[in-house]
Amino acid sequence: MSYMNYGIKPDIVSMAKGLGGGMPIGAICATAEVAKAFTPGSHGTTFGGHPVSCAAALAEVNELIDRGLAGNAKKVGDYFAEKLAKLPHVKEVRHQGLLVGVEFDDIISGVEVKHGCLDRHRSAHHSSDPSAYRNRGGLRQGSCYHRRNRKSSGKIKNSYRNKENLIA
Repeated sequence: MSYMNYGIKPDIVSMAKGLGGGMPIGAICATAEVAKAFTPGSHGTTFGGHPVSCAAALAEVNELIDRGLAGNAKKVGDYFAEKLAKLPHVKEVRHQGLLVGVEFDDIISGVEVKHGCLDRHRSAHHSSDPSAYRNRGGLRQGSCYHRRNRKSSGKIKNSYRNKENLIA
């Protein structure tokens, strides 16, 4: 979990999206003291702990642990960020695992890069506030991305040669 990288221990943590591997489920983890406040019927749920969703969540957590996917995400994220940082017009790359943010110089627009990525089926997002993040974009890859798939960063690099063709 993200908080683990900052030396803090929250009283309560919520999780949902990735927990069920695509099945609808949400959960919370709490310290023993805070958990005392959650008596039966004192909190609601959208999904109600459906047995199929719970089985999917258990399988997902086992896969993450058994296959060391968090460690792989860090390793591949470090590699990906290193390669992105060497590209022209990249001012800064920040990342945590495979959640990657790229800041571009004034010559290239993060929105144009996002559209180029989407046109070529790569996942990218850009802030809806252009005044705050005009030259920033985010690139995401799934946590199962492996270094053997690294050719895509070379395609990005080659695309910078022609400003009109931002992502090859």
